[in-house]
Amino acid sequence: MPPLPILDSRVHLWDTGGFAHPWISDIAALNRSFLLQDHDRACGSTRVESIVFIQCEADPSHDMNEARWVMDLARDDARIKAIIARVRLEWALGGCSQGELRKLFHDNALKVCKIQ
Repeated sequence: MPPLPILDSRVHLWDTGGFAHPWISDIAALNRSFLLQDHDRACGSTRVESIVFIQCEADPSHDMNEARWVMDLARDDARIKAIIARVRLEWALGGCSQGELRKLFHDNALKVCKIQ
């Protein structure tokens, strides 16, 4: 029997050089970038066919940057099938143009937007 395809439904990736994640600053083991290569290394010989990225509590001023960064990763790695991004409610309702909000959903990888 061939192995079943694996979907990793909760993957957190972050790039500490790109934008701040204040919650990790005091946790030495986490205060570094965690990229797709780190995910692959952690999976070892287990082949993950699909990934769902979950937002990583970046500094709220970087919500869009995090979403765009992961959308760029998804363009380069077809395993990223969905992105659950965070958008602050006040930003979605009044702090951005409708065009900019549409840009988030224009990319097929972005499936869900977590509004806080």
